[in-house]
Order: sequence, then structure tokens, then C-alpha cells
Amino acid sequence: MTELKSSSAAQPIEGFDLGNSPLDYTPDRVFGQTVLFTTTNGTKALAHARLAKRTLIGAAINRQAIVDAVADSPRVDILCAGTNGKVTREDILAAGAIASQLQALHKNCTTNEWIDAACREWQELLTTACALNRTPSKQFAHELRDTLGGKNLLALGYDDDLPFCAQLDTHNVAPELDHTTGQIKLP
Repeated sequence: MTELKSSSAAQPIEGFDLGNSPLDYTPDRVFGQTVLFTTTNGTKALAHARLAKRTLIGAAINRQAIVDAVADSPRVDILCAGTNGKVTREDILAAGAIASQLQALHKNCTTNEWIDAACREWQELLTTACALNRTPSKQFAHELRDTLGGKNLLALGYDDDLPFCAQLDTHNVAPELDHTTGQIKLP
């Protein structure tokens, strides 16, 4: 069994096989294995959503899969995990990326000030990407360098994680938390 637990500094904990970097999870390391994963902020966010009808785990890399999975839902709430109890810009941008896709499907949907702000941040990123002749993913990776999480990763030497995490729609899967067992399952 491969175990993972990340510390608040995102470094591997002594005695554990893998750390926080998604680049550590190569097929030769995890294929066919059971992975135990804990996070400081994601675990709290999932616990906060324990009464939700469905809880999907989304990011830039599976944005379209998340949108497709909730496209027919009458209500969608987006919960940002944050860092140390605070919402971070990387979360706002990812929420904006997801919410913008949902709004494109449902032109007359009702939003709130938080979603509106996240969508504005995402639109600003898209505008900047266009002006600088960058793809949205490249601009997202560039902007992650100035976020709390991005700065933490850079300080630890995880520079390659930023462009990997900023990729849009590279994973066509919408993991879902099973509230009964606490397991995250793939559809």
C-alpha cells in the first residue's frame, strides 16, 4: 500500500512514500495501489460539504468533467478549500474557470457576489492571456506564481507543479466523495 500525507509545508512526511506533488503520482508508483491521501485544507472542505447531496472534487485539470457532471443540477455550490482558513487566489481562479463554463451552459442562472467575483477574475486571466498571446493554461500557470500556494510550491522547489496544475481539462473524470464511507470514487 502506498500512503501519502502532506504536511502544512507541502513536504513529504518522514516515513511516507509520496508527498504533495501531483508529479509524484506516476503510473509506475500508484497503478494498482491503494492511496491514502490527506490534506490540511481539502479534508476540512470535504467535511464542510458533508450534508451536500453530491460532493465532487474539481480543479482546472478536470474543469469540463465537473461541469458535465453537474450540468443538469438545479443548484451548484462551489466550495474553495483555501489555505490556512483563507480563500486563496488559486482557488478563486479555479472556481471562476468552473463557474464560467457553467454560466455558458445556463445563460440565465442565478449567481452570488462570490461567483461573480470569481468569474471576473477568470475573465481577466483570459483577457491577459489573449493580450500576451498565451493559452489560458499558460497564463494560469504564470499567475499561480504570485498566489499563496504557488509561492509555497516555488519555495520548496516544486516549480514544475504549477504548469501541471494549471492545465485545463486534461482529465475527463469527476471524482465524487461517498459521504457514507468517506472514500473518493471515480464514476
